[in-house]
Amino acid sequence: ASHQRIILACIAKFYELVLEKKINLKHLYPKRKEYPLPNYLTGAEVKKMIEVTDNLKHKSIVMLLYSGGLRLSELINLKITDIDSKTMIINIRQDKGKKDRQVMLSENFLVTLRHYYRKYQPSCYLFEGQNNLQYSGRSVQQIVKQSALKAGIQKKVAPYILRHSFATHL
Repeated sequence: ASHQRIILACIAKFYELVLEKKINLKHLYPKRKEYPLPNYLTGAEVKKMIEVTDNLKHKSIVMLLYSGGLRLSELINLKITDIDSKTMIINIRQDKGKKDRQVMLSENFLVTLRHYYRKYQPSCYLFEGQNNLQYSGRSVQQIVKQSALKAGIQKKVAPYILRHSFATHL
């Protein structure tokens, strides 16, 4: 949009200075993009979602999405080696924009993660589906949706809303 505005301004200036004609191009300018505030869950809603999730793997997924503020793609690409419990950091590698970043590792989540690791013993990815393959994004979406339904949350809930909730509560 900003590039288009510059082009239109240049054309108008060209007509004004070179051809000595004033032209009105205001109707061609692109409209401003709206940036609505993101939807988020309250702290009580997130807590209820975690509490009603019975399956340990599913609970770990919901907790990590919220406590680390992770994107869905970051969660499913997370490897065991990316969790550093000594420094309490989660390393996110080569995700959006091919950038690496680090996020904090919650002490509450670390306790759940240790139980999860002992029970499921993943080999490569932190969350693995059948045959030790990478967990599917669609499965994570369904887990979050089912947890929200069990918790009685009326809002439309998807993994990204836990990321927005994390940022808002932070």
